[in-house]
Amino acid sequence: MRTLSPLIAFVLAIACAAPAEVHTDSLDPSPSLEACLNSASVQDRDPSSCIGVVSRRCFQEPGTETTVGSRECFTVERRQWEALAESYVQRLKRNASPTASAALDAYVVAQAEWRAARCGYARTIYEGGSLAQVVVATCMRDATAAFAIDLYERVNEDLSR
Repeated sequence: MRTLSPLIAFVLAIACAAPAEVHTDSLDPSPSLEACLNSASVQDRDPSSCIGVVSRRCFQEPGTETTVGSRECFTVERRQWEALAESYVQRLKRNASPTASAALDAYVVAQAEWRAARCGYARTIYEGGSLAQVVVATCMRDATAAFAIDLYERVNEDLSR
């Protein structure tokens, strides 16, 4: 596991670096990702259809047509999925048994390690090229979104009991 830690740090450093020239702070957070998930649930759509909602809006901002801008758009959305996932973890822990809470903690750690390993491997397709940054940012967004969607579904299962 110790050999994975440098990989996690490397992948997160690449994916989280924010360029100075792209201004995504003005992005309106609505429609929120959770609203999209709720809508998908009501309309019997695949919740993964919500992946990309934020980045598609971001790509309309000036400066996002570059590699750096693209990376930033995917990073903005990943951060929103991370915040949503964290809120679901907190909600699930509120009423969790000690066993369920420990299993959820283990799941969170394993997911972060898997995401780092998967996206570290994905980056090798453009090894040495600037597009590797976009590949990693997209991978991180997608893996984080899939995790948040899984937690969303568990929250809704727990609420329906």
